[in-house]
Formats: sequence, structure tokens, C-alpha cells
Amino acid sequence: MHAQLAAAIVTVRVPLHADGDLADGARRIVDRTDAADRLEGVTVRDISPGLNDITVELEVHLAVDEDDRITRLRRDLETGTGIVAVESIDRRSVPTTG
Repeated sequence: MHAQLAAAIVTVRVPLHADGDLADGARRIVDRTDAADRLEGVTVRDISPGLNDITVELEVHLAVDEDDRITRLRRDLETGTGIVAVESIDRRSVPTTG
């Protein structure tokens, strides 16, 4: 069995005064979407402060266990609350353990 792993470049809006640090806030926005089974990692690429929020560009690594779910990844990310844009998605298979 192989899990699908996707690296996506997304832009999110993190509210000012959100709990945790900026990366935590950005991670929560992506994590609360139905896009993936697991959020494997987040790297902040760019930050743009605004009046009421901070726009953050991220590289996120998402794991999807079902083969058909990877095809819905972009749509699920794009419709997520707080997600401004999905720039790219790079898909690959990786072996799972267990």
C-alpha cells in the first residue's frame, strides 16, 4: 500500500492575535480543511502583514490515504476558510510503514 504525499504552495490569512505563533495559526487553517488525512509539515515561505490579518505563503506536505482523494486536493484547499490561493500541487507516492 502506498500513501499519496503532496507538496502544495498555499497562501492563507492568519488573523491578528490568533493563538500560538504565526506558523501555528497558518497550520491550523490548512489542517481544518478536508483536503488531507494528515498534515505532515509546514514551511513558511513569505509573510505580508495587513490591517486585520497576516497573509502567509506556505509550503505544506499533505498525506492522503485514498487514491481518489488526491484528485480532490486542490478543490478542497481552494474552498477552505482562510485560504486565499493554491499556487501549485506536486504529487508523489511514498511507501507507508506498518
